[in-house]
Amino acid sequence: MTAGCTVISRRSSRNRGDTLSEVAPMIRALRPTDILAYLTFYNRLPRGRTEAVSGPAEVTARALPLLIGFLGRSLALELGRETWVQIDHGRISGLVAAKRREGADIWDVDQLQVLPSMDASRTATRLLEQLLSAAVDEGISKVFLRLDDGDPAQDWVRQVGFFRYCHETTYYRPEVPTFARATVDPRIRRRRPADHHSLFQLYCGTVPFRVRQAEGLTL
Repeated sequence: MTAGCTVISRRSSRNRGDTLSEVAPMIRALRPTDILAYLTFYNRLPRGRTEAVSGPAEVTARALPLLIGFLGRSLALELGRETWVQIDHGRISGLVAAKRREGADIWDVDQLQVLPSMDASRTATRLLEQLLSAAVDEGISKVFLRLDDGDPAQDWVRQVGFFRYCHETTYYRPEVPTFARATVDPRIRRRRPADHHSLFQLYCGTVPFRVRQAEGLTL
């Protein structure tokens, strides 16, 4: 079971007056030429946060999703997807990615990963500041982020204006059960466009007001 909290920010922090030097880290979009640095970065992350791979020559079933994700992000194959990395002495030291919600001026941050170091907090806040600045330029009104309980990033994200508005508990099964024969319940079907109004009523009747106010969901 994984428990997490959700935070939201409505504006970005810009022009913080960062002190620049000749060796100052650079934040930019992820590029196709970053493949080696990307794999090295994921190998250096703490175990449990991602799957480690040895290099591009050892593409295994474990590494394949990582490479597919890299290509999708670096080549902008997925509409509404934005990814930035911090480059420090030619290496990736942090990554942040967000995806735009369909039909809404909202971004969901689905990746915030930083290498363990004395500057981890600063790296995370710089990446988030870049994301929020881009959100302003793109006309995004809200940015959402989920973090696990105990994640040190909970303190970092508050520094750039995020705040916690709800707590979620996620349940999962390690294996999907296999049934001897397919089970069909006639009361269950796929969602249809005609269900939107009824689902919105269900949402309003079950979700706490504070959460509905923060999410601002409308038909």
